[in-house]
Amino acid sequence: MGTKNNPAKYDCYANAELDEPMFILLGRDRNAPSTVEAWANAREIAGDDPAMIQEARNCAIAMRAWLAQAGKTEAPILTQFEAVKVERDGLRKTMEALISALEPSVNYTGVQVWWSIEDRQNVRGIIITARMFLSGELPAKSQADSGSGE
Repeated sequence: MGTKNNPAKYDCYANAELDEPMFILLGRDRNAPSTVEAWANAREIAGDDPAMIQEARNCAIAMRAWLAQAGKTEAPILTQFEAVKVERDGLRKTMEALISALEPSVNYTGVQVWWSIEDRQNVRGIIITARMFLSGELPAKSQADSGSGE
């Protein structure tokens, strides 16, 4: 983990090429620790140098300590992966609620006499599709399927 007075082995400032764009996060930045961890996680997935990844993680730990010493609390970022997971979890809950709401009325036709057989078949199709999505059997819609033409 490097500082201004003591640069680390993988110090980006010292290793930058002339005029190479860079963005530096400081320990006082409430978003910095989680941003550095997200970067380290992405580099680990890419199979980069484990020592460089560990240096970044040590930096995130030191940034948290710096924030605590300054009396600040961290404000973690939501990574793209976490955002997709949150969105998928929300969709999962919505689909589970849809199944719970529709399935009894499809299976107990004595109460829902106003539903036609075609209506019940359509709702069963929705339930089956929702279950397939929840189990992972339903593939994601491709861009070609979306009709965007791009």
